[in-house]
Amino acid sequence: MTDQATTQESAPSTYLLVMPGGGFEELDRVAVRERIRKGDVVPGTDLSVAGTDAWRPAGSYPELARYFEMAAASPRTPSSLAEARPPRVVQSMGERIVGGLSYPVAGGEIGTLIGIAILSAIPIIGFLASLATTVVMLSIIRKSADGSTRMPPIIDTSSVWDMAWLSLRVLFVTLVALLPLIAFGVYGVASLLQGGMSSSTVLLGILGCLAFGMVYYPACLATIAVWDNALSALNPVYVGRVIRLVGGDYFVVIGIWFVATAVTTLLTMPGISPLSAIPIVGGIVSSILSLWALFYASHLLGYAIYRHAPELGWE
Repeated sequence: MTDQATTQESAPSTYLLVMPGGGFEELDRVAVRERIRKGDVVPGTDLSVAGTDAWRPAGSYPELARYFEMAAASPRTPSSLAEARPPRVVQSMGERIVGGLSYPVAGGEIGTLIGIAILSAIPIIGFLASLATTVVMLSIIRKSADGSTRMPPIIDTSSVWDMAWLSLRVLFVTLVALLPLIAFGVYGVASLLQGGMSSSTVLLGILGCLAFGMVYYPACLATIAVWDNALSALNPVYVGRVIRLVGGDYFVVIGIWFVATAVTTLLTMPGISPLSAIPIVGGIVSSILSLWALFYASHLLGYAIYRHAPELGWE
């Protein structure tokens, strides 16, 4: 598991493909995926990492295995025949903002929220709730990015090691995304104590870095969820492209995420929620509301990606 994950993390960004008439064509992973989907690249097709002369069958690259599996699961008709594809149904973000309110609790999915919330209240093993939350969140983003409007009823959380490894990668990307905030926070506080900055300047700087992190971070999560590649999630050019192509929908998601989190936090305050004073029960109810906000916003993020999948090349 460690070797496979490490290989995915260090996956090359571009490959060389021999052209039928001679010469080479340089392709990024998105382009290779499209060639696999069309049947132009098969497991036996020789590819070389750009900048090297090490030619290997495409099927031997672990980071491309998922695309061959997807192509095998959805065999294509011969190119000479018209391909019958179901219409791509795309709802507006307004429809998903309203319809998605019941997304985390519709049907039996409420059981996932309750189960994680109860697990978080159990001493010693409560940390497993945090690991499971990360796995479920990324699964929601991934499925929603495929156009699904129903929360996955069953998500595999049986392997503690797999959950821990995934959570560590998400934590690393989170820290990098918030690095400007952390760095300026330390620098600003130190300058404030030494009289080099005013408190208003430090506050404005911290708010600016926080706003940057709030904009940058969701695109990182979407990249990890869809591609399972933390390196791409740390590439500012790649993340910036995702934000630019998703456009207004992306910022709508950020706004809804902020509002949903603020509302659920308000509802769990001791002065407002009568359940907050009840031991254990109050904590479980608070966790359920927090999970609802997280999973609701994660669904909207994934669906925003789905709406712009053709531009992103993530279909």
